[in-house]
Amino acid sequence: MKVSRNIPLVKAGDEPSASHQNRLIQQVVANASNTTSLPSAPNLGRVVLRCRNSSGQNYEVGEAVAWTSAISVTNASEFNPREALLDLVCGSERPVWHTNIANIGVVLDDMPDGDFGRLSIGGLTVIRLSNAADGEYAFIDPAEPKHWKLNSSSGYKVVDRINDDWAIVNLSSNEPLWQYKLTEASQAPGVTTATLYTLDGTQFSTTEIELSDPLSIGDEDAVDYAGYCRQAGNEFHIQTGPC
Repeated sequence: MKVSRNIPLVKAGDEPSASHQNRLIQQVVANASNTTSLPSAPNLGRVVLRCRNSSGQNYEVGEAVAWTSAISVTNASEFNPREALLDLVCGSERPVWHTNIANIGVVLDDMPDGDFGRLSIGGLTVIRLSNAADGEYAFIDPAEPKHWKLNSSSGYKVVDRINDDWAIVNLSSNEPLWQYKLTEASQAPGVTTATLYTLDGTQFSTTEIELSDPLSIGDEDAVDYAGYCRQAGNEFHIQTGPC
């Protein structure tokens, strides 16, 4: 709390005057009126990893990055769970569609190749957009996976669209359900190529996905068949319906 300089100190044994006491009470009341129970703004519920950039490229603020295993734990037999998070450092690499999208984070500081920096993996974060598309959700752009693309229904919840280049998203809120349209006849139980659509039937990207169908739910589906799928880590799995 900020204390006014108009409240003088007293020596040991001295009685404070009424005016000094009243000014002290007024200061306390004023400070209390400015106190908030909300979390401090810079944190925003954010979960942060410290990572090393070993991609061969420079990372910039707002870009998507795939974090990898911890590089700070070199000897499992010496692992100390009480200090595990104090010096945790993970590796990182550029996202590759869609082989390493399970561990997506967002760059918080410009991070030259070989340097260390911070990645946000939860909470409110600023992201860099690939184009001017609008929408209430954001997902990495399959055509340019280091940047993000907005859409109407799937991915991370958008808190605010700033402009054509930037948005604020909540990385702790993810909607994994999509629609798809086959680009070849079903290859079930193997993977089948398809393209992603949002839940209102709008095509998200022309870049293909490999649709997993291990139980052969859609083994009779032909080219252009449309259905539902769900992102599960690095894979997209066929679903029988939206629930």
